[in-house]
Amino acid sequence: MKKTGLFLLILTAMLSFSACRSNKKEKPASEKFISALSFIKSQVAHVDTSLYSVRKIIVIDSVRTDTEYYKREQFKDLA
Repeated sequence: MKKTGLFLLILTAMLSFSACRSNKKEKPASEKFISALSFIKSQVAHVDTSLYSVRKIIVIDSVRTDTEYYKREQFKDLA
C-alpha cells in the first residue's frame, strides 16, 4: 500500500514538472500583430464583392434621422 502511494506521488510530481516546461518559441514582433491597413483593405474588398447596401445614417435630432446611400465606388474612396 505504501509503495503504490509513493509511486503515484512520484508519477504525479514528474507529470506536473514536465507539463510546466514550455517548448514554444517566442514569435517575432512582426508576427504578433496584424496590419490595420491590410485588414481595412480586405474588408473594403469584401464589401466590393458583396451585395450589401452601403448607407450613412444622419441624426438630425433625437427624433428625426436621414439616410444617405453610397455607391460602391464612393465607399472605396471613403474608406
